[in-house]
Amino acid sequence: MEYKNNIVQYYKVTAYLALPAIVLGIICEKISSYLQRTFNLSPLVAIILQLILSTLIFYIVEIQMSLEYGSAWQSITPGLFFVSIYFGLQTSLYTNINNLAQNIGL
Repeated sequence: MEYKNNIVQYYKVTAYLALPAIVLGIICEKISSYLQRTFNLSPLVAIILQLILSTLIFYIVEIQMSLEYGSAWQSITPGLFFVSIYFGLQTSLYTNINNLAQNIGL
């Protein structure tokens, strides 16, 4: 995945990594929020469930779909966009971490 040739190629690679992050981040957020509301999960259980779901999504994308795509998250600068956008869209994860911290007095 060559991206250092010019700014247009850099933007293309960034978009190639960022757009799926938006879709997958929203899917993970919606599923996690739905399960938490439906089953009235505690913040700790919801956090664990959301991290398990994220791991499953990463596994499917990286191992089952494209090892090169998955390794780009970790090895090139535009790959940082995938991770930051993916987790940035998961507001319930941060809300649950904050609620858990307040529950235990942090």
